[in-house]
Amino acid sequence: MDGRKLLLILAAALAGAGCVPKPGEPVDYLAIEEAVLIQRKAIEDRASELEQRSATPDFTLYGDGTLIVARDNGEADVLVVTELANDQIESLLDYIVDRGFMDIAYDQTAGEPGPTTYLYVQTQTLANSVAASTAALAGDDPSDEATALARVIERMDADAAAALEGGSEIYVPIAGTLTWQVFEDADAAAATDWPLEIDLAEAQERLPGVDVFSIGVQLPQAAGLDPANSAGICWRNVRQGDVVFDACLRPALPYEENFPEFELPTRS
Repeated sequence: MDGRKLLLILAAALAGAGCVPKPGEPVDYLAIEEAVLIQRKAIEDRASELEQRSATPDFTLYGDGTLIVARDNGEADVLVVTELANDQIESLLDYIVDRGFMDIAYDQTAGEPGPTTYLYVQTQTLANSVAASTAALAGDDPSDEATALARVIERMDADAAAALEGGSEIYVPIAGTLTWQVFEDADAAAATDWPLEIDLAEAQERLPGVDVFSIGVQLPQAAGLDPANSAGICWRNVRQGDVVFDACLRPALPYEENFPEFELPTRS
């Protein structure tokens, strides 16, 4: 799949063919709550498949102005909800389009080590996804695509910070995805007990031959995820019976069925 053409825009099907706005022209967007206008997530360069699949987006802007961002509370990342007004959304999208984001090539990693930032943006007629390494984003050549991308990210963070100053609340998910990876030859005696009241054996029996398992859970059942770590939580070297595994619990965000599918790297 071509990462630059992920998530063909619903609006394009509704509104017909569009054209790229000229600099300074207003950018139209789908102003409905289920439309994902902007999403960003970051993944460490040595992340396992488990960690990749469990990464929670740290910036998600919806068409109705709802903005869910991750913030460090000093102990863990928490997800908070704030809001952008229509004119703020238009201004941000205008900035992104004017910086040429919609024409930036997907791969901006250049083989550099370090965390990778994945960013998706859609307007009513355009969409693009980009993956950029931290090293690439640190460049200072104004003609460089990665530098333009860095300016876009700076603007996103500035707008989010301004919105949070106007008020926010902790995002409290009601469901999530539990993902775990089993280690066949691990010493169960050296592992700690699985802290949640969720039996993983039945799910594993339904998915033979799979290395990394995932199931949806209702979070009242998964008491390990609370507002103190609402961006997600992982457990290392835990056991349930004789099975030893690592596990991560990621909160469900609204309208995940409309999220972009970033082309993540293959990890060994």
